[in-house]
Amino acid sequence: ERLRAMYRERRDVLVGGLRDIGLAAEAPAGTFYVWVPVPRGLTSAALATRCLTDAGVVVTPGNGFGETGEGYIRLTLCSPVERLREAVERLRRLKL
Repeated sequence: ERLRAMYRERRDVLVGGLRDIGLAAEAPAGTFYVWVPVPRGLTSAALATRCLTDAGVVVTPGNGFGETGEGYIRLTLCSPVERLREAVERLRRLKL
């Protein structure tokens, strides 16, 4: 139960933060990953590159998981809450 509560908190912080900056993140029901649709006009690889180079945040482009992953990026819940908050603040600067 302790681990479930920890990951629930991480999920809520990350998904809430991503929604707050305008990304259509959905809360996963039972996984360590959050899949986020890429804003119109970008590919998953282009957004992943921009996140890394302009915000210093590593995300995984969905196209690495096959053609159905294109149009999404994937973020992990395996970082502490403080790091997830920091990642959201860095992504906020991208003005997506």
